Amino acid sequence: MAAGAGRGVPGAGPLADAAARPAAYDGPRLADRLRFALLLGGCTLAAVVVAQLLPRGPRGYWLPMTVAFLYKPDLGPVFGRALNRCLGTVAGVGMVALVAWLVTDQWAQTLVAAAFGAVMAAGVRYHYALSTFGLTVIVFVFIDFLGDDRQLLPSRVLETVIAAALVLTAHFLTRPDSWRVRAELRVAAADRAWRRYDRRAPAASPDERHELRRTAYRRLAEARQALETAGAEPHRDPERFPVLERRVARAEEGCDAVTAYVVAGGRR
Repeated sequence: MAAGAGRGVPGAGPLADAAARPAAYDGPRLADRLRFALLLGGCTLAAVVVAQLLPRGPRGYWLPMTVAFLYKPDLGPVFGRALNRCLGTVAGVGMVALVAWLVTDQWAQTLVAAAFGAVMAAGVRYHYALSTFGLTVIVFVFIDFLGDDRQLLPSRVLETVIAAALVLTAHFLTRPDSWRVRAELRVAAADRAWRRYDRRAPAASPDERHELRRTAYRRLAEARQALETAGAEPHRDPERFPVLERRVARAEEGCDAVTAYVVAGGRR
């Protein structure tokens, strides 16, 4: 900050403020959305074709449904989602086999489904593999009411693995550097937001300072989330990731310095 908050923070002050700033990240571009829609449609179509070729019995929905659940690059790392989906499905199928062996009464099975509904809800918040585990048990408990789930268990594991392979192939063949592009845009947005906070906060009204601070820390949180997502993806440029982490750390230090300066009563 020109008045002093940015002193001691690398890159802060009028020279840094006058430096060229990249545009903020406003979400995927239209071209990226269209590419995602085409890839998702192509993967789902391929999954339907493969499901028709597999000896699946009367229910071939699992494979395309799994593709639709997996291919959501804006919700987290695709590689991690695919791996956790497979792990959760395998664990869920094992639990279903145990439940089918121990529990035969339908009311008791309903209670089991309710219990694993809670597991799935916790997984939605904390871990995708746990969510998949709970969902798999719920689905098969209710399919068991139809009396035809036992022969489906091994095929569901195979179909999940095939779906994961389809999604990963499409994702990494078409845009292997998507992790880096998204993370760089998020980091650039965080850098822009904290410099704007640095420049305007001392002379701003309390409400304006609050909005500037909230925006800066929100952009920093988004940048951190993007880096966590990027860290879970296989990538070809391991040297670039630490550079982005240092940029976010520098921006966090800058934000904290500006906040401390303003709280201390700093004014221009």
